[in-house]
Amino acid sequence: MSVDIQSLFSGFREELDNYHNQRERVIKASRDVTASSKKVIFALQRIKDCDDSKSIETDETVKTHLDEIKERIESVREDITGEKNQWRYARQFSGSIEEYIEAISFRHYLLHRQIIPLKDVQETIPDVLVTPATYLLGLMDLTGELMRYAIAHLSDNKQDTRQPSKIALQILETLREFQSSAQVLGERDAEKVLGMKEWGKKVSTLNSSLMKVEQAIYSLLVRQMELSSIENDRNTKRHKPN
Repeated sequence: MSVDIQSLFSGFREELDNYHNQRERVIKASRDVTASSKKVIFALQRIKDCDDSKSIETDETVKTHLDEIKERIESVREDITGEKNQWRYARQFSGSIEEYIEAISFRHYLLHRQIIPLKDVQETIPDVLVTPATYLLGLMDLTGELMRYAIAHLSDNKQDTRQPSKIALQILETLREFQSSAQVLGERDAEKVLGMKEWGKKVSTLNSSLMKVEQAIYSLLVRQMELSSIENDRNTKRHKPN
């Protein structure tokens, strides 16, 4: 049986063209998802009252960018889902999913003071591949945002500004739990079993974030003691008989 060589190679060319077009769509969508996720994070960092859950849930800037993310993912859903495509373009899209996880886990933490479970992440983007490795790397990036939020909201303006705020102390405890969990997992298992080659760098960043929060809270407490000592000295001199 003869084979039409021209038709055969035309079929190969068409398949390659489809692959490259599909890949370009995925890469562009990935960039857009990453950009919108960063905007969600920036908007959350600007929220002053983290105890006002309603303002966090209804923040228009956050909602707008989350809607943008869902629209971009939906636009390439056929390209990144299915038995073949979800792995075919995982490398091109996983970075944006990590950024997305960082954004929604930050929002979830401010609302509930808890880490968002993997199943809840998956429910927000049905059928899209979210591996345990991608989930963990996204959470490790979250620790940097928690550090920045803790330092920006170090003192409680509602009460005594010399005392560490409740959210700063909660974040400190959360970062310590992250550190303990990272030590249990271990760098070797993370890199070889889960394939997270950048795990060591992420853990180093986590340790640095934890140290910054600890030092900031420690400095605030020391300053409080110094001011209290100064006030006590003044009161003593004021009431000391001439």
